[in-house]
Amino acid sequence: MDKVDISVIIPIHNTPAKELRQCIDSVLSQKQISFEIILIDDFSQNKETIDLLDEYEDDYAEKITCIRLGENKGAAKARNIGLDEAKGIYCIFLDSDDFYNELFLYKLHKKCMESDADICVCGFSFYFEDGRLEENFLNFRLEEIFNKDEMLIRIPASCCNRLCKVEYLKNNHIHFQSLPSDNDLYYAVMTTLCTRKIEMVSDANLMFYRFGTSYQISSKMNPLNMLSAIKKVYQDSLGKKVYTNINNMIIIYAIETGLLEMSRCISKTSCAQFYNEFRSFIKNVPHKLSESKYRLYEEKWIEYDYSSNWFDVIGDYYTQMWEDDRLWDIVRGADRDIYIWGRGKRGTDFERICFKRGIKIAGVCDRNNIDIGKSDEFGNRVLDTKDILTKQCILIASNKSIYKDLASHISDGVVLINLEEYCPF
Repeated sequence: MDKVDISVIIPIHNTPAKELRQCIDSVLSQKQISFEIILIDDFSQNKETIDLLDEYEDDYAEKITCIRLGENKGAAKARNIGLDEAKGIYCIFLDSDDFYNELFLYKLHKKCMESDADICVCGFSFYFEDGRLEENFLNFRLEEIFNKDEMLIRIPASCCNRLCKVEYLKNNHIHFQSLPSDNDLYYAVMTTLCTRKIEMVSDANLMFYRFGTSYQISSKMNPLNMLSAIKKVYQDSLGKKVYTNINNMIIIYAIETGLLEMSRCISKTSCAQFYNEFRSFIKNVPHKLSESKYRLYEEKWIEYDYSSNWFDVIGDYYTQMWEDDRLWDIVRGADRDIYIWGRGKRGTDFERICFKRGIKIAGVCDRNNIDIGKSDEFGNRVLDTKDILTKQCILIASNKSIYKDLASHISDGVVLINLEEYCPF
């Protein structure tokens, strides 16, 4: 096959025929773009999987190449083999039970071509077996997070939602790491760290990730695999000069995202080993972050004797806020209108509690200034940010970053509250 715009690389191991057919058909249906499909059969033993691959190879010989491995090598090695065979200018990896909207490749490729970007990331949706979708839009502008310490945690670390230039990957020796889980973490993070030429499509309805199936790798999750990937990212980033704050990015990524895998770790021994190795890693990586959040984690590990049980409350802002009387003493005692700045998860959960408790909210806003003049799901008015700055009010900042930004812009008559203080985990 001659050069094409995009190589779509799909590792396969005993994927059920129904899901595999939906996956491959979604790629074949892509519009306005030239592409090839590289199927890596990682030693499947399921007859329906093998027969289906034979069918597609016969029917779509001009589009599909099927590489059959003589032993089970794992998803990481299968992907690397596919990358070596890629003839596309760009490539993307797709799990064999996930699927695309018909304009997925076109829209990501168009973004890349507009600025000669090395990578383009996009939002995605979780697809449940009952047909439900959980949409994950990238609800920020790239310029808001670019080059910031938090950049890595804001851009989803998956190989399936990012289109990458093949030449860029090979020049930077970016590949997949063979691990029982988190084997795409190194690839996803390094593709972000090695370039400033990044583009983004926020749409969540272009790529669909099948969630909650019995055959997925989540059953093998272990925080030690995550830590192994993070350590390799750090070692291989030492010679990179793309970002001066690269260590800060890596440490924040490890703390804010990687540690969440503890919530799925059922082995106390693995948790304890992870804690000790992670603590050593944090101390040995030079960075300029406040250790306050790390200390919060450390205190909880000790309190729960290295158990992962406490991770059940991470992200459950609703429960953390509901049970914190300090916050509600302030809100109930307010002698002025209450406004919320930040319509993310914390802000939404705050609204939900206020709605349930009959507490009136005068208005909400966020940095993107979208839906101005409308009412949100709780009946609260969406206002322009510049209008809220003129109010004499109780102003709820949904996180520490917003709180810091607002502190230097508000008038003296505003009572500013950092919501993150009441739901830090």
